[in-house]
Amino acid sequence: KQWRILVCAPSNVAVDNILERLVTPTPSQPKKSTTNTKQKQQQQSRSKKLKVVRLGHPARLSPAVLQHSLEAQVRNSDGTQLVSDCKKELQDYINL
Repeated sequence: KQWRILVCAPSNVAVDNILERLVTPTPSQPKKSTTNTKQKQQQQSRSKKLKVVRLGHPARLSPAVLQHSLEAQVRNSDGTQLVSDCKKELQDYINL
């Protein structure tokens, strides 16, 4: 089952800090036991699979989290280029 979680905070900086901690893999530490190593690997694996979207005005976001903003994800998606190409073709057809 997939969970969806909404995270809110009293300031943009606080939201950015939470997001950075969610998406940054935990640093490797010296091996203490096999169990700890397995737990760390699971945490790192989870952080790689985590899908996050940062909502907010891009001017108010930390540069470290800009890639997770809604605007950046839309701009970098495969469908955005397709839509842009279709708009251009349609405009060319209308101008004939």
